[in-house]
Amino acid sequence: MAAKSKSMHQIRQIFQLYLSGKSLRSISRLSGTSRTTIKRYLSKLNYDKEAIALLLNDSDEALQIRLEAVSGNAVASCSADDRYLTLQALTPTYIVSLQSVGVTRKLLWQEYRSIHSNGYGYTQFCEHLQRYNKQHRAVMRFDSRAGEELQVDFAGKKLSYTDEQTGQVAWCEVLICVLRHSHYLFAIALASQKQPDFMNGLSACLMHLGGVPQSIRCDNLRSAVKRSHRYEPEFTQAMEHFAQHYQTSVIAARVRKPRDKASVENAVSLAYQRIYAPLRQQSFNSLQALNAAIADRVAQHNAQLFQGKDHSRRQLFVEQEQPLLLPLPATGFVLSEVCQAKVQSNYYVLLGKDKHYYSVPYTLIGKRLKIVFNLKTVEIYDNQMHRVAVHPRNTRPHAYTTCVEHMPPAHQHMRQIQQLQAPDFEQQAQQIGPAAHTLIQNMLAAGKLWAITHNICLGLLRLENKYGKHRLEAACQRALICPQITLKTVQNILQNNLDKQSITTTTNNPDVNTLPEHEHIRGPHYYQ
Repeated sequence: MAAKSKSMHQIRQIFQLYLSGKSLRSISRLSGTSRTTIKRYLSKLNYDKEAIALLLNDSDEALQIRLEAVSGNAVASCSADDRYLTLQALTPTYIVSLQSVGVTRKLLWQEYRSIHSNGYGYTQFCEHLQRYNKQHRAVMRFDSRAGEELQVDFAGKKLSYTDEQTGQVAWCEVLICVLRHSHYLFAIALASQKQPDFMNGLSACLMHLGGVPQSIRCDNLRSAVKRSHRYEPEFTQAMEHFAQHYQTSVIAARVRKPRDKASVENAVSLAYQRIYAPLRQQSFNSLQALNAAIADRVAQHNAQLFQGKDHSRRQLFVEQEQPLLLPLPATGFVLSEVCQAKVQSNYYVLLGKDKHYYSVPYTLIGKRLKIVFNLKTVEIYDNQMHRVAVHPRNTRPHAYTTCVEHMPPAHQHMRQIQQLQAPDFEQQAQQIGPAAHTLIQNMLAAGKLWAITHNICLGLLRLENKYGKHRLEAACQRALICPQITLKTVQNILQNNLDKQSITTTTNNPDVNTLPEHEHIRGPHYYQ
């Protein structure tokens, strides 16, 4: 059986003790190495102190090559050097091949030996591959800023509870969320990884944190990512609406790149130790009871001091990260349905599910818009996902929900006119004068259909625009002495300038009015 190779540190210690003049017995005692092994290493360099001194100045890699190359003859030395150089040239290709399905080190070694019959044995072959892999797999460290990123992922293992009504065991997915800067942990058990449960879990996390991070990094979950891509992944509509609702950004980790979300990967491992393990002997009869126990274990985990530090995750979160989180919206996110509709010429879109119409800004007539609706609200977006309208949901079919601001200015003015009521007419008439006010009151009291009365009052008040306030008031005064008062009466008075003449009444009977004198009245002398 071949002797086990010593580490470079032990070999250097042997050579240094030898150069200092120590005996083999002393070197053996001080280095903890047998004299046979010491002799074997010294003999490779022919006990040449000058050669040993020069070799100690080289790197460990050069020292190892030298020791492997040295043998009893020059042929063996060249063979050892050739083997090393040949394998070093092939190693990068072998490392890449190991990433292929079904490729093992054993298979690569067999292929290597079939070509290089005098090559390394399997053990040394694997050692060279491992050494190369360590040297070329350096891990880069990224600095994290407070409030910048929340990483989320589902744990690979599930927790369960027993339904007290059915007695069946229900297995639950566990969503793990961790803030990258403070490593503050949140965990919640969910019925599944489906979109509604995932969204509810994320909303519960943000409510617990009391704020929103600048970005949320998730794995390529089917609930969140529609199409994975290294640079520009495509997210589901629900995930896009979630991010827009909370005014944050969503980032997807690269496929099969766990280091992209190293914080949550580490948090999952800690969850197994500090949540799963302590709860393994406990039984729960509902999802709420299970989540209450999880929350208790998470609180203990967050309060525990970091190893080798004087602060906890919770302390770091409260002091440094929570103040930098974005504020929560007034309402939580509700998963919505999505459809599209074309804006009609009357600036309404039809929500086909309810057969109800909702208004949008009139400038969008003819465009196709996206309608996002839930049990309470209907939100309408343009192609750039800018929200252009929001309405409370109304399920009454063939009805219209209108926002006045969406109407053209002319339509807004018309709507204001249509909504005028009796007090509005009286108020406007009072601003003209007492006669106009009395005339409007008489018209309102006539008992006609409101649509007719509305038009008559509106027509009377609009005479002010043509004739002015003073002439209209005078015309109303003259109209009040007429036996029948109509809008046409006031119009005739104004058109014939009768409002400019004084009003005379008989003294004997004030209720009987005399006609005003003008050129068209012939008088009694005409008939004599």
